[in-house]
Amino acid sequence: MIDIGVKAPAFIAPAVADGTGTELALFRLVDGCEVVALCFAPANFVPTCTAEFAAVRDAGWHGRDDLAVVALTGDSLYAGFAYADRFDLPFPLVADFHGGVADSYDLLADPWEGHSDSPRRAAVAVGGGRA
Repeated sequence: MIDIGVKAPAFIAPAVADGTGTELALFRLVDGCEVVALCFAPANFVPTCTAEFAAVRDAGWHGRDDLAVVALTGDSLYAGFAYADRFDLPFPLVADFHGGVADSYDLLADPWEGHSDSPRRAAVAVGGGRA
């Protein structure tokens, strides 16, 4: 995992945001707020991870000017559309389908039952450009 004080790995990845497919660039979020919360999960529709994302949604973190929230899962963008819609997720959902973002943060889960290159459950706070 990335240590405190280490520059966070940058990424541009496909995401679902506001019901639309887009590319999410971490640097744009970092430049625009004080903190970016990256919430990693192995897949969409995993009950424990869904409960965590729902708790973040219900806490209202997405509505703050000083904080950006991004969920990242190992599923495809197409699964992300269904997942974000089903659970009314108001923050971007990145499709880290091949685990590249999770790998850059040293957050790949161990292979399990034929699944590899999936993110582990984790949350990373990235300091932003606004202070």
